Amino acid sequence: MEEPLFLTRTQIERLHDKSLLKFGGSSGVRDEGLIHSALASAKNVYFYGGGDLFDIAAAYAFHLAEAQAFVRFCAIQQKQFKLIYGGS
Repeated sequence: MEEPLFLTRTQIERLHDKSLLKFGGSSGVRDEGLIHSALASAKNVYFYGGGDLFDIAAAYAFHLAEAQAFVRFCAIQQKQFKLIYGGS
């Protein structure tokens, strides 16, 4: 499998902002380190755990939700992965 395109902090912020406009909620980040850790976790799943795209998407969803910084983002990012890489 070719190396996947990993989500960036900027992409996450844009998706979160769109979610806030559509559904409302609070903006801001509780702890910057938690966001960086969540992003790194998805890369670790691929590079060190041999994970596939589903494992990467699950890592994003789990770790971003666990960080409680961008809770609305989890469902959005899973949809984004499906649009990029196909699937239902």
